[in-house]
Amino acid sequence: MAITGTQVRRWLDEETSNVVAANQPNSSFSFGFRTANGLQLLALQPTGKRDSLIVSGTVSLVEQERVRIGTHLTDMVLGLQRDLAIGGYIFEIKPNEQAPDTIAIAVQLWDDGLTKGDLMGALQRVVNGVVLIIVTFRKYLEQAR
Repeated sequence: MAITGTQVRRWLDEETSNVVAANQPNSSFSFGFRTANGLQLLALQPTGKRDSLIVSGTVSLVEQERVRIGTHLTDMVLGLQRDLAIGGYIFEIKPNEQAPDTIAIAVQLWDDGLTKGDLMGALQRVVNGVVLIIVTFRKYLEQAR
C-alpha cells in the first residue's frame, strides 16, 4: 500500500501548525510545517518511492559563531556525526565537515502499516536531533568564550 500525500497532510494538520505544500525537487509530495516548539520541519515522499516517507529538519550555523569556535569546530562536527549515526539518523553536512553552514537530519519511514503515531514518533525524533545539534553547538560556543 502506498503512503499518500492526502493522508500525511491530514495527520500533519491534526498535530502541527502552518502546514504548507513545499516545492521539493525529486518528491511526489512535500509539506513544510511548524512543530509545537516552533521548529520548521519537512515531510516528503521521494519520487518513485510510494512506500517511503522522510521527515527532516535543518540547522543553519552562523558564520561568526563558527569562526568563534575555531579549531574546535572539527571536534564538534565529529562528535555530532558520531551521535547522529548512533541515533540512526540520516544526516548531511553542507558544504563540508570543515566549514559547515547547515546540518540536515532526517528519519525515513516505510509503509508497513504506517500510522499517525509512527509519523509523530518520527517527527519527535527529528526534533530531538535538531535540539541535539543546537545544544552541542551552544556548548562549543560557551567553551570558546
